[in-house]
Amino acid sequence: MKGRHRIVLILLLQTAMMEEFYVIVPDYPVVAMVGEDALLECQKVPDTSLDALEVRWFTSSPGSPVHLYTSGQDGAEVQDEAYRGRTELFREEFPHGNASLKLKRVKVSDAGMYTCSISTPTSRQQEALRLQVEGFGLRPWIRLEESTTQGVRVVCKSDGWFPKPEIRWLDGSGQDVTERSDTLFTEDPSGMFTVHSHIDVTSDSVNRYSCYIRSKILGKTQEAHLQISDEFFPKTNPWPLVFWLFVALVVTAAAFNIMLHRKEDKMIKELQLFLSMEGYEDVERDCVSVTLDVETANPLLEVSEDRKRVRWSGTRRSLPETTKRFIYWWCVLGSKGFTSGRHYWEVEVARSRGWNLGVATESVERKINVPLTPETGVWSIRRLGDGFHAFTSPPSPLPARPIPGRVGVYLSYESGTVSFFDADTKSHLHTFTGNKFTEKLYPFFWPWNEDEWLRICPSSLRGYEDVEQDCVSVTLDVETAHPELEVSEDRKRVRWTGTGTVSSLPDTGKRFTDCPCVLGSEGFTSGRHYWEVEVAGSRWWSLGVAAESVERKQRVSLTTETGVWSIKKRQDDEIVALTSPPSPLPARPFPGRVGVYLSYESGTVSFSDADTKSHLHTFTGNKFTEKLYPFFWPWDENQWMRICSGSAPGV
Repeated sequence: MKGRHRIVLILLLQTAMMEEFYVIVPDYPVVAMVGEDALLECQKVPDTSLDALEVRWFTSSPGSPVHLYTSGQDGAEVQDEAYRGRTELFREEFPHGNASLKLKRVKVSDAGMYTCSISTPTSRQQEALRLQVEGFGLRPWIRLEESTTQGVRVVCKSDGWFPKPEIRWLDGSGQDVTERSDTLFTEDPSGMFTVHSHIDVTSDSVNRYSCYIRSKILGKTQEAHLQISDEFFPKTNPWPLVFWLFVALVVTAAAFNIMLHRKEDKMIKELQLFLSMEGYEDVERDCVSVTLDVETANPLLEVSEDRKRVRWSGTRRSLPETTKRFIYWWCVLGSKGFTSGRHYWEVEVARSRGWNLGVATESVERKINVPLTPETGVWSIRRLGDGFHAFTSPPSPLPARPIPGRVGVYLSYESGTVSFFDADTKSHLHTFTGNKFTEKLYPFFWPWNEDEWLRICPSSLRGYEDVEQDCVSVTLDVETAHPELEVSEDRKRVRWTGTGTVSSLPDTGKRFTDCPCVLGSEGFTSGRHYWEVEVAGSRWWSLGVAAESVERKQRVSLTTETGVWSIKKRQDDEIVALTSPPSPLPARPFPGRVGVYLSYESGTVSFSDADTKSHLHTFTGNKFTEKLYPFFWPWDENQWMRICSGSAPGV
């Protein structure tokens, strides 16, 4: 009997020793950007299988897990609501003891301690790691404003930070003048911070200031600089001419310092595409004959007798004051306004180094200082010296090189679209989309150059109709499909199944093994191509084009920087263009069928709602050098993405 007891004891000791293990997590904080995915690593040692064990991730309470795997399946019914639909374990790595968690679409509120707990029937081990969430804000917008003191105020503003960043001011001699500044942080509903800092400048100060905003976690800095002219510090009470000179210098200084880095651009023939996407290729296009309304012209502007030319004169004329006249900014409107239809006109800007062109609402502010942006009723593009950008808030740089000599302006009232084109090279410059116009719109002109006129010239749309587009018949390349994707026999449909392992399919080197993506069978190294994809009913998806060298094995953000030009629907909340960071698109309602247009030579990828023929987004200014493939990323287990027979509008 004693021998039998000894054998049982030895077996129990061996079993206990076999079940001894421990858990390893990073001993440093994991840093993730807002809106991107985070990898929380956790490894069981020895690296035996987790399939029959319990893996539990939690923050404050094990009873409300971030993610739970038990009894061979995920316990979605007990998962914390804040994380539902955003977490994933790597089941294919379970045989190797990998219990890492993928946390998708990171939010500010996700920051904190996360515990990885692994349990056997007789033992449990756990370790905690810290997730730090970071929002790296936009390049600061630096400008001048009037000050309550004898001088001016330099203002520095930037959005999209988390946590609160550090701000530092230097003057032109390199001295730190941060103590002289006042800084305000405002928090939006998502927890992101806007920085608004200013410093008052007087005549005895130096004339150059730099604003530096630094992320404490990333150690990265955004900066902006401003050079101030001595003209800003009048010694006596200014008379009107000096006042207007002050305004001119304010605008000039601000414009020069909000320029962002430019990308090399390629000339593109895009006007026909935008017109046809609007669905009116058979509708007469109104090439309007625009004239200027002298009753709206600022007193410092000179309008020609035929009302076709305008320039800034520098001399204030005595004109009757009317409710229509611009007093603060040097602007003038066209005589005819529009409440419907599609209209196109061209303006010659050659040799002029300062101008704004576009459209403005009838109610646009004309008497006081407000930014003339879409928020205040003006949709325009602007040149100032070597700077060229869309006049948004903050301004968006345009990649045009050279800057156009003649600009085409296209207004589609019903679709809420204002587009701009280089009328000489027939290349697209910028499009404002997603607007809902409710009042009369007028052609808008803002000349800043005393020596050169802006001239409204005869326009036509000839030359834009010769864009050939190849309506390709796209099929899916099953050798690229992630193991969790199901591709139909005709290779026209794909969906995410949530099942499958990397080892279940042969890896030819082409297959995606991290993100559940698949490419089209045919790639393109030239030409213009168009196809359509049905996404109706699908809550999550991403589609577009991808470079042949796109990363398929490791975890990277699939954006333009890594070789993917795509748009994405995020469950039921919004559609975004996958830039860095993502750019929200105003699509409402969500499209049921998406048209994808690739123009290889011009470096353009465009997306449209194929049902309503409305433009969604365009990536421009790319320089393609390798083969590009149709790209699909289905995220909804219950719905197929289907490649459907489509014909490019107007072809």
